[in-house]
Amino acid sequence: MKQLLQTIDKAEKQFVGLVILILIVVALAPTIFGLVIAPDNQSLTGVNFLTPGDIPVYYSYIEQAKNGQILLKDLYTSESQVGFLFNPLWLLGGIIGSLFSLSGAVVFHLLKILLIPIFVSIVYLLIAYLNNQKKIRKLALLLISFFVLVSFVDLRS
Repeated sequence: MKQLLQTIDKAEKQFVGLVILILIVVALAPTIFGLVIAPDNQSLTGVNFLTPGDIPVYYSYIEQAKNGQILLKDLYTSESQVGFLFNPLWLLGGIIGSLFSLSGAVVFHLLKILLIPIFVSIVYLLIAYLNNQKKIRKLALLLISFFVLVSFVDLRS
């Protein structure tokens, strides 16, 4: 691992940092835009047109973990649940929310900010492991980042 890290120079690290910054801005832009344009008598729920049922479930997982539950359940389903879900991500989010008295929505977005750099760094290390050409590494990271972003955009509109 040490040898792999030595193959990544300062310029590459700056490039990865720039990609991370762009991804964070793009990931948070819709929420920030929604908060800015929302009239005073309305609020942004965070529910989007792609996955309207997912976000409230994530918020409820965080709230359950904040309340000390380790095994979580989907509060937004009419299906019977035979078991409970252990999810370290939402458990971590609940702990963060509990420690700092944050809402599930705030914790959700904080987790995005915290996990993007981790994900991009791991992906770049994998790319560096597989290829030693710096231009190929950068291009591969850009392509992966682009495809991840496109997967969140509805191209039918």
